Amino acid sequence: QSPKTPFSDLADDEKIFGGEDGSQLEESQENALLSEITEEDLEVIRQREEALQQIESDMLDVNQIIKDLASMVYEQGDAIDSIEANIETATVNVDSANEHLAKASQHQRRARRVKCCVISAGLVVLLIFIIVLSVSIKK
Repeated sequence: QSPKTPFSDLADDEKIFGGEDGSQLEESQENALLSEITEEDLEVIRQREEALQQIESDMLDVNQIIKDLASMVYEQGDAIDSIEANIETATVNVDSANEHLAKASQHQRRARRVKCCVISAGLVVLLIFIIVLSVSIKK
C-alpha cells in the first residue's frame, strides 16, 4: 500500500483543493487579503462604516419623527372632530338665521304698509276735521 490515500478515498474538498482543509484555505486567503489592505483602504473602510452609522442614526431619527407625527395626528383627531361638529352647527344656525331674517323683512314691509295706512287715514280724518271746522266757521 502506498503512504498516500487513494484519490477516490479523499473527500471532495481535498480532491479540489489538493488535500488542504477548507478552513485552512480560507485562513490563508484572509491572510493574503489582509496583507494587501493598506492604511488608506482601512481609512476608507472606517469612513464608510461611520457613514453607515450616520445613516442608521438618521433613519432612527426619521422613524421617531414619524412616530411623533402619528401621535400628534391621533391627538388632534378629537379636536378636528369637534371643529367639524361646530362647523355643522354653525351651518344650521346660519340657515335658521337666514329664515328669520326673511320673516323679519316681511314683517317690516307689512309694518311700513300699516304705518302708511294709519298716517293716510289720520291725514284724511284731519282734512275732514279742518273742512268741517272751516265750513262751520264760515256759517
